[in-house]
Amino acid sequence: MAHYCCQLAEEAIEQSHDADGEKYLAKAFSYDANCVRASILKARLIRKTAGEAQAKQQLLCVADQDVSLFSESVVELELLSFEQETLQAVDRVHQHQPSQSSFIYLYKAISALQDEAAAQQFLLREVSARPSLTALDTYLERQPVEKTNAEVRGVVRHTLQAMLARRDRYVCRNCGFRGNQMHWLCPKCKRWGEIRQRYGL
Repeated sequence: MAHYCCQLAEEAIEQSHDADGEKYLAKAFSYDANCVRASILKARLIRKTAGEAQAKQQLLCVADQDVSLFSESVVELELLSFEQETLQAVDRVHQHQPSQSSFIYLYKAISALQDEAAAQQFLLREVSARPSLTALDTYLERQPVEKTNAEVRGVVRHTLQAMLARRDRYVCRNCGFRGNQMHWLCPKCKRWGEIRQRYGL
């Protein structure tokens, strides 16, 4: 029922019927006080009325609701301006619950807020500590051409990008269904809230 209310809220928000969206979200929280989907939608409304700072706080709270879904919150954070406090908060969660979304967010935020050297250090740390195709591809992309054989670099990047395009980004914890986009309702087992973003391969 919480997801049903979220679906109605999402449709209302997309049509700029924010008051209706707020009502549906309140109903969603009455069914499930820790509904991550409702929190993310609420952040979209907060951004319109109260600004980015409060929207960021709402999105960061998702880590306390269900840390395995924090990756979906980070997708929304990436649409907002970067700031050091948010970067640190996302990094803390990423250390315990890594995801492609938080990795990409951290790389972009460090590049924007610090400098290229700091971004390179982050990439090296990530490739070493948590090897993934996304991390490796980003690292190779950011290396100066003179540091590596250009032909080999091109082949490696082409291969990695092809693998990244083919992989399934999401998996259902209940039935194992895999897909390339987030489904709040699993298309296979029809259970709500079981899809999670995969990390690594």
